[in-house]
Amino acid sequence: MVCPNCGETLPDGSKFCGNCGMSMASQTSEEKTPPLTPPSRDNSPEAGAQEDIIVGVKKRRNIKKTAALLAVAALVVCVAGLFAWRALSAGNSADALISLSGGKYYFIKGQKGKPIEFASLRANSRGSNDSSDLVSFSPDRRYAYYFTRVDDDSIGSLCRVEYKKLKPDSSKNENYTELIASNVSMTSLTFMDSGTVLYKNSDDTLYCFDGREAVQIARNVDRFVTEGSAIVYSTGNYADGYSLYATSAKGSDEKVKLASDIDALYLFKSTDVIVYAKEGDDGSTALYLTGLSKETVKLTSNASTILAYLGLDSLYFTEASPDKAIALYDFIADPDAADDIGLQEPDREDFRIVTYNYRAPSLDGLDESAYPELY
Repeated sequence: MVCPNCGETLPDGSKFCGNCGMSMASQTSEEKTPPLTPPSRDNSPEAGAQEDIIVGVKKRRNIKKTAALLAVAALVVCVAGLFAWRALSAGNSADALISLSGGKYYFIKGQKGKPIEFASLRANSRGSNDSSDLVSFSPDRRYAYYFTRVDDDSIGSLCRVEYKKLKPDSSKNENYTELIASNVSMTSLTFMDSGTVLYKNSDDTLYCFDGREAVQIARNVDRFVTEGSAIVYSTGNYADGYSLYATSAKGSDEKVKLASDIDALYLFKSTDVIVYAKEGDDGSTALYLTGLSKETVKLTSNASTILAYLGLDSLYFTEASPDKAIALYDFIADPDAADDIGLQEPDREDFRIVTYNYRAPSLDGLDESAYPELY
């Protein structure tokens, strides 16, 4: 027989749908169904799970109510356990869903597909990491990249699965999963337009995976950005300074140095918009704009109060001038500025409070005759 609600194929005589929980009372004959009996015990996990469900049915003695309760319980468990998921959307419906529940990765096809287990997270804790970083789909929608063995520093093993080939029998799905690299920083995973994957390990070494092999791009990478087939990255640190390079996904043999002896990096949003600073011996700060397809331009020789906000493609700074001191207040539209022109700075002496500090003199070499009064 077939469930009229979800289309699930059920054994003849079923009282409820094991997939959606709908009562099958109106779909079955009026003949009495033999009572359910618990199966014989064995040590397999599948048998244990089946026994737990059947025991629950017997305790309620009401198949309709039990089916509803089981459906609600399953929904609660799914909602509580589903803490990481990514979906491919086609219109208003999901074409593919990767979920993580109970430490297991599942693939769900469409809105009514059954979960297919294909991997395990294998992590005891996730710390404060964002669970949405665990799974990402490739641009060609062929692979899902996911992390396992993740620690509290967001370092784990990067894997991928050809999810459209996954089978309901999870024992066969190892053929469609692949370990790319271990010791990978979750937050560094980036896709190029061609589908090539960029990532850093915990030692800040940048790698490029083209679907067949991983190629090392550079070591000690601080930041990187990609557009098209180009990669721009910085190496170094705050104490020793930074250098800026450009290369392609083929490796470091084609790298080009864009700048060196950089003291600070500000904008790093695209391969053509990178702003960095160099400090002079006199304490001045010069700002430069550079990019992969443009010549380096000096924005100012004496910048001060440099403001660069994450998430914005803009940078604000003031320039020290010998003629006029400029402060951030000069950029504020003050409605009371006209009334404040006649105000004078108060005399600090008028607001100074005199305080006294008393202490006992040392007894060493004390001459009482030197004091007009007895202390």
